[in-house]
Amino acid sequence: MVTLMNELGWDVYSFDHEDGERPVRVRLRATRTRLTMCDRYVFWRYMVKHVAEEFGLVATFMPKPFPDKTGNGAHFNHEPLTTWRAAKNRFAGPAE
Repeated sequence: MVTLMNELGWDVYSFDHEDGERPVRVRLRATRTRLTMCDRYVFWRYMVKHVAEEFGLVATFMPKPFPDKTGNGAHFNHEPLTTWRAAKNRFAGPAE
């Protein structure tokens, strides 16, 4: 999956095991717009399902599909490009 993502120019900079036997964490470099990153997230979900199907598997993003196994809800964390470049919180309220 990471190879496919990088072939699309998504700049995956980290890919590691998160918790339990299934969840993984994939980290992408920030994009210029939030819409681009959100589009990548939605496309990624379709891509995972398609690749799983090619191998005779089923990919689900249900938080807890089985009571005795770790789930994976495919949560999405996004830090706007301007936030880390400017090294300040762009969501903070006005200074008091």
